[in-house]
Amino acid sequence: GDRIAIDGQAGESFSVQEVGIMLPKSQRTGNLRRGQMGYVRFGLRDPRQAQPGTVLLMHKDVKKNLALP
Repeated sequence: GDRIAIDGQAGESFSVQEVGIMLPKSQRTGNLRRGQMGYVRFGLRDPRQAQPGTVLLMHKDVKKNLALP
């Protein structure tokens, strides 16, 4: 699967296990589109590393200069 990184935490990446949206219970979709609110489950050892609203990046894009709107 895809690997993601948490914005601002250099060097660490995580394997994506599940992606989906909440309707009111979680529904696996396999992807999220720009602007969609959803969830991503990944192998995080310490949940304090990511809080609601944390920016996630595709690991392959970490070194690119991606401007957020």
